[in-house]
Amino acid sequence: MPTGYTADVQSGKITEFKEFALQCSRAMDKPIPDEFEPDSFYKNELEEIKSDLAKMNAMAEDEIIEATSQHNADEVRRFNERLQENAEQRARYETMLLKAADWTPPTEEHAWLKEFMISQLQELIKFDCSYKPDEPKAMTPTEWLNSQRNELQRRLEHYSKSLDEEVESAAKRTAWVKALKKSLEQ
Repeated sequence: MPTGYTADVQSGKITEFKEFALQCSRAMDKPIPDEFEPDSFYKNELEEIKSDLAKMNAMAEDEIIEATSQHNADEVRRFNERLQENAEQRARYETMLLKAADWTPPTEEHAWLKEFMISQLQELIKFDCSYKPDEPKAMTPTEWLNSQRNELQRRLEHYSKSLDEEVESAAKRTAWVKALKKSLEQ
């Protein structure tokens, strides 16, 4: 049975080796480009980060204070949400633990199941509910600004490296296609 790569050979549509080789070197219906371009994702991310850095460097003192205040409020909100989620999770586990403990197995052969359910819930309570998030420490405007700059710098370095790798990959793919096509001309 022919495949997507060999169907045209079977039907007689492809009779030349060059056409068959090009057919096999590409994904089913997509023609091979002569040149590959780097994905624009990394370039776009870098432009956005540079824009964010420029905006941050242009922030007035009152804007920095407001952004710091918002950040600190968001951290407290997230902390309280985590505490609430932990409490709700513990309550669900403990409710189910009571139900499992109250359950009467229908036969002696089911007794292991009751013990298993109880042990599973006890372990979940022990491990999932023992985590207590650290209370957030309010940042000063200077700390906030430095942390934001450091994060943007980290992202800038990461996406710069990723863009370099993407450019290199596109160049290698382009060279591979050119070498293939040149070999098929001989």
